[in-house]
Amino acid sequence: MLEEKDQVRPEESQGKEHPPATETDSNSATSGDDTPAEGDQELPKAKQESDVETVSEIEESNAEDAEDEGHQRRHHIPMLDYHSMSLENLVGELQRLIRNEKIQAIKRHVDAIKHEFDQKFQDFLEHKKEEFVSKGGNESDFRYNSVTKRQFNEVFSEYREKRNQHYRNLDESLKENLANRLTLIEDLKGLVNVEEDINTTYRNFKDIQEKWRNAGPVPRANYNDVWRTYHHHMEIFYDFLHLNRELRDLDFKHNLDEKLKIVEQAEALAASPDVGKAFRELQTLHKIWKEDIGPVAK
Repeated sequence: MLEEKDQVRPEESQGKEHPPATETDSNSATSGDDTPAEGDQELPKAKQESDVETVSEIEESNAEDAEDEGHQRRHHIPMLDYHSMSLENLVGELQRLIRNEKIQAIKRHVDAIKHEFDQKFQDFLEHKKEEFVSKGGNESDFRYNSVTKRQFNEVFSEYREKRNQHYRNLDESLKENLANRLTLIEDLKGLVNVEEDINTTYRNFKDIQEKWRNAGPVPRANYNDVWRTYHHHMEIFYDFLHLNRELRDLDFKHNLDEKLKIVEQAEALAASPDVGKAFRELQTLHKIWKEDIGPVAK
């Protein structure tokens, strides 16, 4: 047998002496232990490329779903065994999808149905042609009027019309939403270093956040850039807010020191023999307290 011919018998293996390892062999073995093989060196790079592709795929899928929220529904519509359906059932299933599902979510299903219908109808037509010719008819004279084919064409035309109208409307909406989001980004950029009370700035910031959440989807081609730009300026604003909080804390401390000095001066006025003068000085201190010195931490 072939296996017996290729195998080395134990006694033959034991009877042969293996040559001692040469210095070159020893170095090669040592080198092999210390240095990874070329293929091993490529594995991390290949894995990195795979990870990048996976992330890109996820981002693209997310961008696609974000562009048209109804498109996410495609993940939940079962793909039936269209190959096993008759021509009439394929027409019925196409009608059901158009009536019951979002038009932008059924493209993959419609394409599969059309592929099966075209193949089945072509086979059916060939069979009818063979019957026509076998009965003495001329192949060039063959014509066949199919009610089912006409119904399918009508339903498929309805699908295309609804789909085209949907994407015309969507395109206008996406462009409008993009313009609104770019305006909000400019508003966010304008909050940095604005000369107003920080609490007012923060309220304006929260208002921008709320508007951003309700601004609607944008074109897929702009999705990642718009979100990256928005979050970039969000980080800048938070840095600005953190910086101003530190400055505000220092300002609060300064204000507190100044008010404590006023308290000491006001308490000292109680010992003044001149009540009128003490009263006027107290008024001055009150004015400074109220108008010149800022707030302190609560």
